[in-house]
Amino acid sequence: MKIMLIFLFSFFLSVNLNSQIIWLRNYEAAKTLAAKTDKLIIMDFWASWCNPCTVMEDKLWGNEEMKKLAANFVFLKLNSDYDLKQVSQYGVRAIPRVIVITAGEEILLDKLGFLNAESYLVYFRALPGNVGELNHLSVAQAADKKDFATAYALGKEYQKFGKTITNSDLKITFLTCSDKYLAKAMILCEEPSLMEEVELYTALNHIYAGREQKAFKIIEKLNSNPGNEELGELRLFVLAECYKSMGDKESFLKYKQQIKKQDLIGQLDE
Repeated sequence: MKIMLIFLFSFFLSVNLNSQIIWLRNYEAAKTLAAKTDKLIIMDFWASWCNPCTVMEDKLWGNEEMKKLAANFVFLKLNSDYDLKQVSQYGVRAIPRVIVITAGEEILLDKLGFLNAESYLVYFRALPGNVGELNHLSVAQAADKKDFATAYALGKEYQKFGKTITNSDLKITFLTCSDKYLAKAMILCEEPSLMEEVELYTALNHIYAGREQKAFKIIEKLNSNPGNEELGELRLFVLAECYKSMGDKESFLKYKQQIKKQDLIGQLDE
């Protein structure tokens, strides 16, 4: 198995130089390869008797833009008549069905049927191409669901992508994943100061999703003078982000000017 994975890894790198789609047929091999190459997995559930699958093969997977995007993903073709474990795992009852997952099996996109290539390309263009840390944390979280540090880091990693993704559907998906793991972190957390920190990151998700008033409600219930410099800086950053999102330049500058940490200031300038 190890020799096969090394071969697949080398082969995958070489074919991607030519920007073409190479389909794997083994689920575990695809997850391993995705983890090694820092990519998301595109799974295509199909069958030989499925006419829309045949059309999709030509119009989507044979599309020239799709071929150019191929270097960003690991591709997995699963036969709905034979790959019954994954059919059951993902609840596949109709095809074609395309599901995008992390190496830790988190679903980021789930689409049924085929209308035209653009209905898929609009998502594939927006999905991130380098998800090394996301994959690493996703796999670690799947292995140990009770680890606070992993859940917290994974929540922040999803937020990082959710903040910058332009596709509105994917933005909500990534921010929802972030919310899920930040909520898990809150349950697992035992330190009050860390709990406040997690809540501030949860407030940021509301801001990036356009729910500024919900962010304000979280901030209002927290200690306005935490006695912890880093926590105080994060609170100022969240307030500045909130006013920036609302278009209130005066309030934005008021809170931004109080921040000392250059990395936070840099994020506000993005």
